[in-house]
Amino acid sequence: MAKWEHYKAGTDFEALAWRDAQAEDDPSKDPYSQPNKRRTLGIDKLPTNQGVLVGSYASVAGMLDELAAVPGVRGVMLTFDDFVIGMEQFGTRILPLMQCRADVRRAA
Repeated sequence: MAKWEHYKAGTDFEALAWRDAQAEDDPSKDPYSQPNKRRTLGIDKLPTNQGVLVGSYASVAGMLDELAAVPGVRGVMLTFDDFVIGMEQFGTRILPLMQCRADVRRAA
């Protein structure tokens, strides 16, 4: 949580304003179009334009289990602030806690 708070404190609001101005060129009134989705989800002032999974290993595993239970969801794309560490922590600390992946054989 401390790392996420640090990232939020360093948000470049000028860059977000530019991003939003570019996205406003989308004439769609669909609430899930990119510019509207950020406002709908309440993430318009965060240093990301998508959802964020923040918390303990167990809570992130739980959030991913919830996503897996949504009808039609067949996968989730994850990105990490530090790719190598993030992948290592995901594979060793989060994935083993995910109930939706309990039946998948793990490499030794």
